[in-house]
Amino acid sequence: MHYEINVSLLGVHYFATAERSITTLEKLQQVYPNIRARFTQAAGFEVSVTRYETVGTVVYHSEIQAGLNKRAAMVAGPASEVAELDPEACPGCGCMPGDGITDGCTHPEGCGYYALMVADEASDGGQR
Repeated sequence: MHYEINVSLLGVHYFATAERSITTLEKLQQVYPNIRARFTQAAGFEVSVTRYETVGTVVYHSEIQAGLNKRAAMVAGPASEVAELDPEACPGCGCMPGDGITDGCTHPEGCGYYALMVADEASDGGQR
């Protein structure tokens, strides 16, 4: 999260603070009065403040591994090398169960079949 102080002169952007400059409310309360005093409305300046929040998302191991498997499939070539990275990966392209169909999959059945096959095994408890 950070605050951005934006200063405009007669409606035209004049300058703004950098992301790393004001990262706490306390720092904003320290800096804002100084900027406001130097860039007055009487002189044609407008000072605004925007609070930005960074939103993060958890990235799960399976997502990371799926990406690694796909990259390894493109670089390594032989499907046997890809299968060594993750036993759940499609031996043709390295996609993970449920990823769907991947263009260029070298598995004879295609990774779409593989994804469905793994889903079917999971639904019947692996009784095949």
